[in-house]
Amino acid sequence: MAMTERIVFMPYVWRLRGKKKVLEPGMPVLCRSESDALRWVEKLENGALTAAGGQADRRLKCLLMKLQEIMANQYY
Repeated sequence: MAMTERIVFMPYVWRLRGKKKVLEPGMPVLCRSESDALRWVEKLENGALTAAGGQADRRLKCLLMKLQEIMANQYY
């Protein structure tokens, strides 16, 4: 498989685990460009998203596929 880079915005949200609040990663958002990722960060800073925080970074496609597999198994 060819390794390609993807730009991903990863939000973090507060979730209840029992009676305790924990910070967990939300669903990753694939971005078309760096400016698209920066728009997601700006939305977070302006309060337009209901996330506690987030980050935008570049990832290899094979790592992203593994991340999506982990996230799918976490919620089912």
